Amino acid sequence: MRRFLSLPVFAVAVLAASAAAHASRFTTLYTFCPGAPLVPCAAGSQPSYLLLEPDATPGAPVIFGITQLGGAAGQGVAFELLPNETGTAYRETVLYNFCSLGSCTDGALPVGTLLKDSLGDLYGTTAGGGANGEGTIFELIPGTGGYSDSILYSFCSLANCADGRAPEWLIAPGNGELYGVTGGDDLPLSTVFAFSASGGESVLHSFPFCRSHCLDGVDPTSVVFATGELYGSTCCGGAHLKRRRVGLPVGGVVFKLSLDGGESILYNFCSVSHCADGNGPGPLLVGKRGRLYGVTSAGGAHGKGAVFMISRTGTEEVLYDFCTLANCADGAEPSGGLVSDAHGNLYGITNSGGAPRKAGGTVFELVRGDTGGQSTYTERVLYSFSLCPFPEGAASCQPVGLAGDASGNLYGATMFGGGGVKGTVFKIDPQN
Repeated sequence: MRRFLSLPVFAVAVLAASAAAHASRFTTLYTFCPGAPLVPCAAGSQPSYLLLEPDATPGAPVIFGITQLGGAAGQGVAFELLPNETGTAYRETVLYNFCSLGSCTDGALPVGTLLKDSLGDLYGTTAGGGANGEGTIFELIPGTGGYSDSILYSFCSLANCADGRAPEWLIAPGNGELYGVTGGDDLPLSTVFAFSASGGESVLHSFPFCRSHCLDGVDPTSVVFATGELYGSTCCGGAHLKRRRVGLPVGGVVFKLSLDGGESILYNFCSVSHCADGNGPGPLLVGKRGRLYGVTSAGGAHGKGAVFMISRTGTEEVLYDFCTLANCADGAEPSGGLVSDAHGNLYGITNSGGAPRKAGGTVFELVRGDTGGQSTYTERVLYSFSLCPFPEGAASCQPVGLAGDASGNLYGATMFGGGGVKGTVFKIDPQN
């Protein structure tokens, strides 16, 4: 059985507010097509989540990722970033240009993150392309002439796309199978699926499109694996949302799914008046004792999002309410998943708020403490991004997800900015 490279373990995840910003060191490691905002970018544009591989130099991992657009055909690339000797700058190699084949049968518009196995092969998903034009699971295989693309599965291979379409995420828990989700806000069917080389693709659970009484949720964001079961969230639906508005987070659930497809709802958001418990959950982090942690993009005490914890028995606790500070200087509208370090401190991003004259989102830290035997967390802003659009396109903006290395550094991407408006890859040292 092939062993997959795990995302670097930052490890877990209760809270108070703090007004203090934190002096951390922010470094732009790589800029996609700097100085060419109106020119197609062969290096790729709009990077997404990153995969880190430890390197001989501490604090300078090799970085793998995808861009959603750009490349030779304009339909995205898979890339590798190699550090210089000091880890202060990176050089990019495009590993594969998607849509290199006619009708994009090799996939188009990659999404989510990459996985890497013990043989060096890379795995991921595309939202488009493939045999049916509705997305793929792909494997990139290294060889003497570079990487070749092998399509493991093309979605919408069944009638009415019962197997799903537009996959968004993959995980590899180590049992020989890949798991992921398909679908989106405007698609008629969303799924949680499993894939294995021997058994192909199978749908574990389907979330039919609906606008009211969507009790098991609508539009799953991702899944995680813990104690032999899958856990995930949906952006919308649930017991307390009777009517749905397209394009807005409305309710959502956290669910548990057995590997034979049995679903149970752990928690329904908007269970509290004015959705003070959160509205629109994102991807989950599994912490100690099987607790689940995540963010909601809306809801909370101020309507601008929250950090939450859900116990294995389905009890929810709001750990932090964003926009607690004046002008949302502590950030607002968080997105993506959380990461945690060995001390239990949590890290994430917001899409708006932050320092005055910037207000384009933040990288934040929730610092773990202890009061009377109870874990408490204090929020501090590590970095504030500029708004998009921005003057001259020099600043990075619209951050996407975080990953962490063994030295405690954070890495992420921005979809825009960097002079060429094509995006950047950055590093933050929270201790400096």
